[in-house]
Amino acid sequence: FVWRACVCCLFLCVEFCWSFVSTMVGFVNVFRVGGGGSSVNRSARTCSRSVVRAVALAEVKERLKSESMRDKVHAILALRGSSDQEGVMNILLESGVLKDDREQVRVVAHVALGRCGVPSGVPTLLQSMKKDKDMGVRAAAAEALTDIEGVSEMEDVLDALIVAWREDPDYIVKHSCIVAMGLLGNERALEIITGILKDESMHDLFVGAAALALRDIAPKGDQYPDLLVRSLSRKDPMVRRHIAIALESYPSQTTLQALHKLTRAKGEENYVRDAARNSLQQVESRMGL
Repeated sequence: FVWRACVCCLFLCVEFCWSFVSTMVGFVNVFRVGGGGSSVNRSARTCSRSVVRAVALAEVKERLKSESMRDKVHAILALRGSSDQEGVMNILLESGVLKDDREQVRVVAHVALGRCGVPSGVPTLLQSMKKDKDMGVRAAAAEALTDIEGVSEMEDVLDALIVAWREDPDYIVKHSCIVAMGLLGNERALEIITGILKDESMHDLFVGAAALALRDIAPKGDQYPDLLVRSLSRKDPMVRRHIAIALESYPSQTTLQALHKLTRAKGEENYVRDAARNSLQQVESRMGL
C-alpha cells in the first residue's frame, strides 16, 4: 500500500494549499467588486467569478504542459475548482496526463476524471482499468468509475469490474474492483461478493472488502447476516471490524447476538469492539430496543 499512502499524502498537502489559495482569491474578488447587496454588485461578482474561472482554466492548461510532476499534479487538482465538468474532462483527455509516463500523475488524473462525473469519461476509465501497465492506475480507474453519474445503470461497467476481479493479477486492483462493485449497488454483483465471503481460502483483504460491499448493496435476506457472522472467525482483526460495520445493515437476533459477543470478546482489538458497539447501537435502534 506504499503507493496509496504516498498519493494520499500528496493529495492532502496539495489540496490544503489549493483550498487556502482559492479562499484568498475569493476574498480578493469580493473586495474588488464591492460587498454591497445590490443586483449590480451581485452581477459584478458573478461576472468576476466567471472571468477568474476562465483565466484559471487557461492557466491550468498551460501548467499541464510542464515536464514537472509536481506542476502537473497541482494543475490536475486545481481543476476541481471548476464547475465546467465537461470542460475539465476535455482538458484531461486532451492534455495527455492520463497517459503520462509517471504513474503518480496518471493516478491523480484518473481520480480527477472520475470526479468529473461525466458519463462520456467511462470508456477511458474502462480502457485504463484493463490496459494500464501500473496497478495503481488500474485500481484508481476502477474506483473512479463509481463517481460517474448514472454508472449504477451501466451494465457494461459491472461486467468489466467482474472481469478485472477475475483476471487482473494484482491484489490491489482486485480489492478496488470489489469496492467498486459494492458502491455500484447492483445486486448482480452478489454472486461474486457472497462467493468471496463463503470461500475459506480467500485472502482476508478481499473478505473485508466484500463485507463492506455487501453493506453497500444491502440486499434483503436472512442468508446475508448469517454469512457475515460466519466470517467473524477470520483471524485478521481488520476483517472482523469490517464485518462488524457491515452487520449494521442487517438488524436481526442473529446480528444482535454476534455483536454482543464481539463487544465482550477477551483479547479483541479495541477498534473491533468499538465498531461492534456502534453497529449494535444502530441495530438496537432500528429494532426498537
